Amino acid sequence: RQRTFNGYVFKGAKLSSTLWRAWFVAFGKTDVAKLSENLIKEKIANTKDERDTQHLKLPEAGAVLALAEHCGNKRITTLLERHNAESHKGKSGVPDLFLYAVHTATGRTSIARFVEVKKPGEPVSAEQKIELSLLNDLGFHARVFRLIER
Repeated sequence: RQRTFNGYVFKGAKLSSTLWRAWFVAFGKTDVAKLSENLIKEKIANTKDERDTQHLKLPEAGAVLALAEHCGNKRITTLLERHNAESHKGKSGVPDLFLYAVHTATGRTSIARFVEVKKPGEPVSAEQKIELSLLNDLGFHARVFRLIER
């Protein structure tokens, strides 16, 4: 069920466990929030083959732009350094979803959440706990949502 709030459009994107490695391949340390959505699409398309060979996935360009606007380049750089470090190889912890709201008047991302989705009783891994803690320490809203089975 999509949430409604006057003046906002709510959206979301599924995040790959390889998000920040794929981001680095596509954009390096470029401040993506300063790019147009079309240029982001172009960079995603131009790095598709390289990312595919490494099984690195990015969300669509609009969600990438929303992430960049919400996170800011400094905090993205922190995440890029963590996820692309040799010591982090084979680990992830990236939450399942990025949910956000776009202000209808400005077109800018203004409300956002990182969400890890779990079944009832499914444990949160140590790496996921570390990632959620880091995201919260960086000033984001990152949570675990548990599904309720009917």
